[in-house]
Amino acid sequence: MKELDNDVFLVALGKQFEKTKTKGTVYITMKRFAFEKKRQLKRELGNMPTEDELSNPDFDYPCLIRAVCGNEKMSTKVLPENTDKFLEKYAIITRAHMDSLKKKEKTKKAKKVKIDASSLQTAN
Repeated sequence: MKELDNDVFLVALGKQFEKTKTKGTVYITMKRFAFEKKRQLKRELGNMPTEDELSNPDFDYPCLIRAVCGNEKMSTKVLPENTDKFLEKYAIITRAHMDSLKKKEKTKKAKKVKIDASSLQTAN
């Protein structure tokens, strides 16, 4: 998996969207990147940190973003101070490629016949 710069990642993501315009899928995942913090706490404590120790509000975690298209994988790390700029650029790219999304196929359901209480009484 290639770790790219934020701008290079966005350009490559746009190219992946273009490649999959007719056929294919791009999977994107975003998660908190706590590896460096875990490694630091493991050195200090001597064992793996618990979730409570990782949820320190004083520490800003970077965001790890991954994109997978077929066998091609790439990722980038977005620092907290760059998050707003990155998400604005990401939103522009995703909006530009929204036209290649497929509409959800609706299944035809049989219409349910409503039965009145009065029609039940007349049948008896």
